[in-house]
Amino acid sequence: MSELIKFKAGRVQYDEETGQATPLRGQGNVILKRSSDDDSLLAIQWRPRAAYGQSLQPTEELMVLPGDVTFEHIKECKTGRVISLRFESSGRREMYWLQDPVSGDLNELSDADRLNLERLNELANQELEEDDEEEEAPSEPVAVAPTSVPSSSAAPPPAVPKPSGPASLGRALSSDRLAAHITNASQEESDELLATVSPLATSRFELVELVRSPHFQGALNQLDEILLQGGTQGLSAELNVPYEGEGLVSFLNAIRKQFSK
Repeated sequence: MSELIKFKAGRVQYDEETGQATPLRGQGNVILKRSSDDDSLLAIQWRPRAAYGQSLQPTEELMVLPGDVTFEHIKECKTGRVISLRFESSGRREMYWLQDPVSGDLNELSDADRLNLERLNELANQELEEDDEEEEAPSEPVAVAPTSVPSSSAAPPPAVPKPSGPASLGRALSSDRLAAHITNASQEESDELLATVSPLATSRFELVELVRSPHFQGALNQLDEILLQGGTQGLSAELNVPYEGEGLVSFLNAIRKQFSK
């Protein structure tokens, strides 16, 4: 199955200007899963629970790139257990209020909550890995019940299985995935993206049209050819990116590390 972690939570509306966080009505689940577009990548999904299918809050799925997201407990909230999902590249923040019942202080995480946070950060931020060998079927999803943490003798939760087949830019940066990212980007990030491609695009709509164009996809294919034919070192030098080995995964990890400094 594609679901790796799943727990009960509602959405929180966060105002960045005032710092005010307001829980939204509705019961739901937060799920770390394989992306519906590409099962070699991960996504965070919030989905209304079955009993609340008529929720005013729609299902939302956000792509997760390794090293780009951080989950943390918002300790300042004293009236409930709230966790934050922050995207380092865009500064976007999503918040969720945990809905599994617990005893004790309203804002105190249970053992299961802490284990969920630990596993979310571990799985969502694993280094990209290439693996050309066929893998076994993925394990069942990790659904941590609101009880105590498993003892040290218990089997650990399953690790994220490695995707099979060579990685490619065309697969990782599909036109649909890029278009969704541009549409959901903050205004600041959108302005930065437009500045890098000016005058080819001057609006979000034009930027989406650009990444869907045959010319853009052809450029990605050319980069793929360079990376697949052992040209990573030369490309890294030309783009002033540290060289960390041949192949797409090494190239993307080098870019991520450089921009996370």
